Amino acid sequence: MDNLHTPDKDSKNIAAITHIAAIFFAFLAPLAVYLLKSDDVFVKETAKECLNFAITVLLVYIVLGTLALKRARTTRMRLLCFVAAVLCFGFMLTVARAHHPLGLFAGQLRCPNLPLVA
Repeated sequence: MDNLHTPDKDSKNIAAITHIAAIFFAFLAPLAVYLLKSDDVFVKETAKECLNFAITVLLVYIVLGTLALKRARTTRMRLLCFVAAVLCFGFMLTVARAHHPLGLFAGQLRCPNLPLVA
């Protein structure tokens, strides 16, 4: 991301809405913002990060859900996959709430390359 660009309040709001909308519309909301708001560097970079995260988590969630409902051979494995799928969804919610790729752990871990978005 360009360090010379300081995002204004509207850009931060659009970025936050992008993360929250990703919960309900999976990767479609970040994709729409990425394609439609190409003039704002901050929004475009945030939408790109959100799109990458949404696709990755969606694939993990689908695989875990499939294993939990059908593919796992034992009841114990199905239960384990179900719990992992619920935790995956919960992590998705914390990422949207924190507006940070580390989600719930954003305030506890210090990563110099990932600034906290207020």
